[in-house]
Amino acid sequence: MGLLAAQTAAALILFWIVFPIFHGLVTNLGERQALDLSDQVGIVASAALLHCCYWTRLKWVPVTPPFHSVFVAHLLFASRVSFFFGGALFSAIFFRHLPQLDAFPPLAQAFDRFGKAIEDRPPERSE
Repeated sequence: MGLLAAQTAAALILFWIVFPIFHGLVTNLGERQALDLSDQVGIVASAALLHCCYWTRLKWVPVTPPFHSVFVAHLLFASRVSFFFGGALFSAIFFRHLPQLDAFPPLAQAFDRFGKAIEDRPPERSE
């Protein structure tokens, strides 16, 4: 129970440190972000504590997973996490640029522009 509590505490500390950094990144896209040494040390220490507790629990605490293969369980977890991060990145970029969607022309005008762009193709080069 203590290892699970330590894992939870490490995850909360990571969230507490990383959330403001992520918020600054999303609100200031394209700008160089500074990361304090204290934040870097906190992230590394929390991640190390999280991993130590996890692998200790996996080694010594009997857990009845749905899969008996640790490799398959980790592979499935990694596949789920990849969708989580991909969705989070898409959401951050989409909602950051949502106000700029008002600058697009109406749909009919957009199709008209697209059609003209196709008709006015540049001549093909002969080399």
